Amino acid sequence: MLDVVLTIINVILAVVSAFGAWNSIKYFRKSKNLTIFAQTNKALVEVQKMLIKLPEALSASNSSRRGKKGLSLHNTLCDIGKELNANLTEINSNIPTEYSDAIRQLQNKDGFIMKTYPINIAGLHRELPICPVTDSLSIGAFVIFGDPELTTAAAKALLDLAPEYDYIITGEAKGIPLAHEMARLAGNQKYFVVRKKAKAYMTGVFEVKLHSITTQGEQSLFLDKAEADLIKGSRILIVDDVISTGESLRAVEELVNAAGGIIVGKLAVLAEGDAQTRTDIKYLEKLPVFHPDGTVIEGSIH
Repeated sequence: MLDVVLTIINVILAVVSAFGAWNSIKYFRKSKNLTIFAQTNKALVEVQKMLIKLPEALSASNSSRRGKKGLSLHNTLCDIGKELNANLTEINSNIPTEYSDAIRQLQNKDGFIMKTYPINIAGLHRELPICPVTDSLSIGAFVIFGDPELTTAAAKALLDLAPEYDYIITGEAKGIPLAHEMARLAGNQKYFVVRKKAKAYMTGVFEVKLHSITTQGEQSLFLDKAEADLIKGSRILIVDDVISTGESLRAVEELVNAAGGIIVGKLAVLAEGDAQTRTDIKYLEKLPVFHPDGTVIEGSIH
């Protein structure tokens, strides 16, 4: 009889121990996952803070919104910030609901989330990171690189606005995927990219020297001589991702004119700020400019 009682007690203890162990593992996993979520999130937040502060240090060499020396680095920082913000959003969306309150308690109270500007382009919704350019001005960073869905949709929409043309041309670098997709969809055999430096592959160099308004210096643009020969007498369609001050567009125009091309149209995905009032361009959507706090500057949407 005693053996039976001891056996029953042992079974009960085994069940209780197993239940306790299961609970311990469950809470351990919860604690472990919670810590990982919190630490990853906090790390991304801190990196974002750093990246947002870095462009401010570039403002001295960025007295104009575009075209300044150092802007490529600024755009790179904004692009990285966009990727980090996307990662942070994805992590937050994957946090189990029951962990949300605890996550907020573990996060730094002044955790930073990059401000964004919501916009619909060719039927697609996107959130553009708002990046500071100077102490008093921020812009919405439109990055078409790595977004094939938007590239294709925007290319189709711009082709609907395009006049008859022979060749598409764009300046490097952000307009390249757009020009490529437009040419592909239209069945064009070739399109041109204006280069900022002569390339080794060029069979001959067609160079145009321009005076830059924003940098107050001389700028050189290059094409392969064989491409310049094709442009001569041809109907040329200029495309770009964003038209803002218009200097990049003007530079491409001058090169096409120097090569003897006939400009039949100028298209962009977005017109930023005062570019919206131009009558010589067509675009899909308007993009305002922003105060440092991320609010839209009054009058920057026309």
